[in-house]
Amino acid sequence: MPWCFLTEDSNMVTFEKKMIEYINPQINLNGMTANEHIRLRMEFRKKLMDAMKTLAELRPHGRDYIGEPDRYKNDLDIYYARFRALDHLYNVVEQEALKIQEQAE
Repeated sequence: MPWCFLTEDSNMVTFEKKMIEYINPQINLNGMTANEHIRLRMEFRKKLMDAMKTLAELRPHGRDYIGEPDRYKNDLDIYYARFRALDHLYNVVEQEALKIQEQAE
């Protein structure tokens, strides 16, 4: 079964719900600075973008599925689900950085 956001498996649903929630640390003198939280998230976003660029090179092409349109469609669905997951995480991490920045102001 392809990895996707819609599934009946309760363990996967829990994982997916947690993945789309924000990590929202409380910035204080005893913890990591806001700048360090933001820097780490920006580094992570860069690595996610690199992963998305590499994933784009793995996109299934019809020429590799001659005579097997159902398999091609299935593999495209898997590819797009993976890409959406990375893209969503890329955007969530940006929102976390913005929330941390606002908290630090």
